[in-house]
Amino acid sequence: TTIQCHFSDERPTPLDIATKQTKATLAPHLMAFPEISKTLVVDEPIVQTTECLPIAQERALRVAAFRKFLAKEKIDVAVIQDIQDINWFCGYTTPGAPPGQALLVSSTKILVCSRKLEVTNAISMHPELHESAGYDEGGDPIGHLLEQTLKLQPGCVGVQSENERTTPLDANRLYNGLASSCTLVDISTVVRAMRSPKSHNELSLMRRAGELCAASMNAALEAAMLPNATEDTIAAAASYAGRADGGDWTSYPQFVAYGSNGQRGHYAGSSTGVRILPGKSLFLELGGCYQRYHCAMMRTVYIGAYLPPALGLAEKSVASAIAAMRAALVPGVTPQEVYHAAHDAMSPLLKHGWIISQRLGYSIGISFYTDWGEASEINICPRSKDRRIPLHATLHLIPWVRHPVYGGVGFSDTVVVTAEGAVSLLGANKPAEKMVLIQPTTPHLDQALTVREFFKDTLKEPTPLIKLNPGGPLELGCTVLVKDESSRLGQKSFKAIGGAYTAAQLLAQISSNSNPAYSQAPEKVTFSDFVRKEDEQVHVFCTASDGNHGHGLAWAANFLGHKAIIYYPASVAKSRIEHAESLGAEVRVSTLGYDDTVALAARTAAQEGWHLIQDTAWEGYTAVPRNIMAGYKLIAHEVLEQIDAMASSLKLTHAVLQVGVGSFAAAITDYLKESKLSGVSIITLEPRGSACLYKSLQAGVKTDLPPDGPETISVGLDCGVVSDLAWPTLRVDVHAAVTFTDNVAADGVRAAHAVGIKAGESGAATGLGFLRSVWGNEAQKRALGLNNKSNVLVFNTEGLTDPELHAKLVAESLAPRALLPGGEHSLEIHVCPLDRSLHLGGALEAEAGEEKTETASFCERTSSSFALSAMKPVCSLVVESSSESDPENRFSASEDHSEHCPPGPGSPSVSGVYPDGLAQDNFYPDIWSAEASPLVTSIQVATPATSDIGGKELETLKDMEKFQLGPSAARTDIEQAGTIAARLNPVEY
Repeated sequence: TTIQCHFSDERPTPLDIATKQTKATLAPHLMAFPEISKTLVVDEPIVQTTECLPIAQERALRVAAFRKFLAKEKIDVAVIQDIQDINWFCGYTTPGAPPGQALLVSSTKILVCSRKLEVTNAISMHPELHESAGYDEGGDPIGHLLEQTLKLQPGCVGVQSENERTTPLDANRLYNGLASSCTLVDISTVVRAMRSPKSHNELSLMRRAGELCAASMNAALEAAMLPNATEDTIAAAASYAGRADGGDWTSYPQFVAYGSNGQRGHYAGSSTGVRILPGKSLFLELGGCYQRYHCAMMRTVYIGAYLPPALGLAEKSVASAIAAMRAALVPGVTPQEVYHAAHDAMSPLLKHGWIISQRLGYSIGISFYTDWGEASEINICPRSKDRRIPLHATLHLIPWVRHPVYGGVGFSDTVVVTAEGAVSLLGANKPAEKMVLIQPTTPHLDQALTVREFFKDTLKEPTPLIKLNPGGPLELGCTVLVKDESSRLGQKSFKAIGGAYTAAQLLAQISSNSNPAYSQAPEKVTFSDFVRKEDEQVHVFCTASDGNHGHGLAWAANFLGHKAIIYYPASVAKSRIEHAESLGAEVRVSTLGYDDTVALAARTAAQEGWHLIQDTAWEGYTAVPRNIMAGYKLIAHEVLEQIDAMASSLKLTHAVLQVGVGSFAAAITDYLKESKLSGVSIITLEPRGSACLYKSLQAGVKTDLPPDGPETISVGLDCGVVSDLAWPTLRVDVHAAVTFTDNVAADGVRAAHAVGIKAGESGAATGLGFLRSVWGNEAQKRALGLNNKSNVLVFNTEGLTDPELHAKLVAESLAPRALLPGGEHSLEIHVCPLDRSLHLGGALEAEAGEEKTETASFCERTSSSFALSAMKPVCSLVVESSSESDPENRFSASEDHSEHCPPGPGSPSVSGVYPDGLAQDNFYPDIWSAEASPLVTSIQVATPATSDIGGKELETLKDMEKFQLGPSAARTDIEQAGTIAARLNPVEY
């Protein structure tokens, strides 16, 4: 057998690095590199045996075979610096990487050179095979290596110019020091090729590594089923399982990628605190290691009861690809032949927007660095080195596809090449090569059922769910469902349910001795059981509110026989104060804004020993607001039951949620994401002057607004700080945040009044006003995925809490929708980036029936710009005009990318192309065309700056496939277009 070892010109040598990248810096210290031979042939393979030899005996055979090669090539000493090669010869296992570390092999001696600390590892490993020589801390590593090498009096020295241990400067010094008295020959690939076919002993070690890998994967799948599982908890479970039964540390981290993170190659980040939720995928690539030999495995999980069709198609294609690879892997096959067998099986996915990985497998085995093993020896890709795969080579087969919406799908296997094809090394306990379905846990659904049971003697009927059909007096463009909370518990707001539930839970905690039934069978206790007996202590509940939360707590305290003290900010209407007082509360009006009033109430309650029941959370204060949010989840549960009871097969696509501090929006979102409505798009609404969530999502971090911002008629939403409990949910699951002006809320009040709904300025007024306003702006509507097939849920969170203001607003007639001042004048929209949340089902399916190609048209005002950020695979579009005379400069663009991007909210009507060299696997959005007036001076196609290549700009048009400017222009160049930049990212496509 002949194994041919070619120097790889694909990887830079130290000479390339030194001369091309650091020449100027190193010039004063750098001599010319001596000439090094670059191609050698091994004609003596390692001895293969049919039984496991003692490891020392087998390593002695490896050294003997290598010495035979050295003698044939007339090499006196080999300087081995590749740590994997050193380990293969003598079992040296240190992960340390000191400079000057090497194994010297001559015809009579084998010597480990390193610093003395690392040499302790060599001394403990089979000292009969080698000697050791260590240098002191702070010594001269390269000088020490030169000294030890030249002591052997070589005439010809084999060196490894391809190794991860040696810097260009050290390599220059080492090679020139040797070349002064020796001839140098490059043997970089020799040992690598010798260890490519594995011995019987090595295969046994890899099978053990495969068992550890399977144990890690099974542990990860079990951890994914636990309540509140996250990427971190799953990775921790996998790591523990791989080490607990005698495994080594793996050279790669355990890759656990949730949602759209799964289409990011080698994603090893941490979505801290982000729970694994239904309707999303989980991509796992895990390794097992035993005595430095590795096996690895990919699996893909979907959290849900059934697999979406798109993922099912990917599953079938990837499974076919891995079967084709195993069949093709016989001795003598080329990597390119194996690649094409797999690629052909997966190529039908290309037309559905999937991207096929360019590398579909690689050799695997011994590893110390950030890789599973020996990937530099064999790569299964279109541009692999021209070589044959030998018998008993071990490879990690990784047919893997990724999608901007659905994430990554891959199943992999670690195999050994036999005469009949590839055979798995992962053992009998490896999970099957198919999508793993995990039934999600439902703590939020369970909480809602608990709350309903708790109020069963108080809440006799759910609040109404009112269906408004398209058209009608409101001129709605789609079906709207209004959950009317204006009569919850006889009050005028949903807030009553949260405050009442929390007050009762607090009483249960502090007076369990007087209520033994609760401690004995808490599931049987109801709200009315906590009504105070005559001989029981009166408790004081305190809160700060801008209206409805205070009313709810006042009602609960009065019902239960206790006292409420409510702090209101200065801006609260007199009618709200009078209502709280009518419920028996003591009202204290501060001179401060809402957020400062909350702080005042918290301080006073702590000083007086009162029970603070606040509906926002901060550090150290979470138990109470968590109970309040649990109460709110009952509202979402009622919605789900009421939709199920409807005669028509209505499928909800959007939920529009008001945000003050965010507790209500987060509670409803938590419930929906665990339910069968998990695919619903979440849109949040805030007054423009107090849009703390909007600003936080824009910034990517929780952002507090300054106090005393602009006043709004939607006083129930006038908050400047997002609750610490609400933020983790909202930052992940909100698809779009919207701010509105008072004219939108006022129009919504009139709209609700027109259909007989008693809605306050923070209630259905916001949702209905928003829908009427957004329907007049095609760009905004499309960005939110709204169309005439949408079914939108809005919440009337408050009734007539300010009758005087309500009467004033409804005295004015409802305006025709066409006359509303829509667009950015009334609404600001921030569509959250795709890589922050993965959205499946719901709105995506609703839009699937729409035309695949649409034209986005924008009328821009003088010297202004308008940005459209779409919710799904799309890029932002900015059009700027310098015209001072023509306010109607018009830009429009149209293109069909239906082959590459699934239809859905924000399917791209304007697109770009990748810079040359960045497009992969025929996934080219290959036409970018525009029609624009000559007054347009800047056109920019953009994606968020957080994208992997978002900062790259195309400064010329030569990297674009096609470009048109104006109705009659053909190809043009940068001078005609002005400034054109494309910030492009495969994630967004």
